[in-house]
Amino acid sequence: MNWGMKMTNPMPEKDNDAMLDDLFAVARAETVPPGDDLMRRIMADAMEQGAGAGMPAPVQQIPWLTSIKEMIGGWTAVGGLATATATGLWMGISPPAAVEDFTASYYLTVSADSNEATIDSLLGFDTLILEEDA
Repeated sequence: MNWGMKMTNPMPEKDNDAMLDDLFAVARAETVPPGDDLMRRIMADAMEQGAGAGMPAPVQQIPWLTSIKEMIGGWTAVGGLATATATGLWMGISPPAAVEDFTASYYLTVSADSNEATIDSLLGFDTLILEEDA
């Protein structure tokens, strides 16, 4: 709404970005140092705030082993993983008799024409479990 008045300053022909670049170039050309009074007030304000008290603490480098421990979940998780690893290694080296009998009867088959044991394929393992539960 212009209430019947004409604009006295028509829009410039230049692109707005080009005008802004021109204004920044003019501002860069002028180098006026801040006055002593302004610098005194800035320094007094900095001293009042503690001159660096608001600065963040420098970032410390964390050793890689500590960072892995923290990613896992701390010492409790590391202890649990160590226990599970030791148990798995122990059962792999000297399994209990029940596990040893099961694996021997399931995975090893004796062929009729020879006395050699062969490894059974695991193709029917999933269906065997489903059939036993049903």
